Amino acid sequence: MKVSSLLERLEYSCCQGSVEQEVSTVEYDSRKVIENSLFICIKGAVVDGHKFVPDVIAKGAKTLVVQEDIEAPQDVTVIKVEDTRYAMAFISAAYFGHPAEQLKTIGEEKTNENNSANITLKSYPDPQAHDLLIIAGPVRGASASPVLKHYFSRVGQFENKPMLLFVTEFFPFPWMGGKNALKQMTALCDEHGADVIGSGVINWKNPHRERQITDLLQQFSDLATGMDQKIK
Repeated sequence: MKVSSLLERLEYSCCQGSVEQEVSTVEYDSRKVIENSLFICIKGAVVDGHKFVPDVIAKGAKTLVVQEDIEAPQDVTVIKVEDTRYAMAFISAAYFGHPAEQLKTIGEEKTNENNSANITLKSYPDPQAHDLLIIAGPVRGASASPVLKHYFSRVGQFENKPMLLFVTEFFPFPWMGGKNALKQMTALCDEHGADVIGSGVINWKNPHRERQITDLLQQFSDLATGMDQKIK
């Protein structure tokens, strides 16, 4: 994949190099960089990814996404954006083929609907048709979504199918319903024979929400990659 494909929905400036540079992986953890990786320099409260530029170049990174001026060899492409954390969301989405655009709605939950017995979905996707499942939903009254409970009640056993879980909630902290909803979802998975390999909570009012999203995306990506390598 070329750098230009990863940046197609971002405003950026190419400080040096070429956006036609090929990219092998997208990383923000310097320890995971390999030959031809694109490394995103995330500036955090404690660690600044820009400080790892020499290390990732030595490991073979050929593209850097930065928000500060840096020095790099001429054979390294340097892309500058206003906010690298914001950019990472778009780059990651492009790298994985914009998965959110491929989602298909099979049912809608009314805000006053709390009884899973009264819910009907347009279809019930077969879990056996996929190698890995990602199940997600909103927190409802500090509990898992009734729609998810209904889906689990209809699909039967998952037969040790690997599964990733996450929930979204309005409140800023996981203990305000998110952890309990995730616990209920995990219990449903165990009851139906699924193998939960990762999970997380996104808090919509948390000031670090974007970091939560990117960290969860990276966690799920690493788990999915590891599972794929085991299959091969």
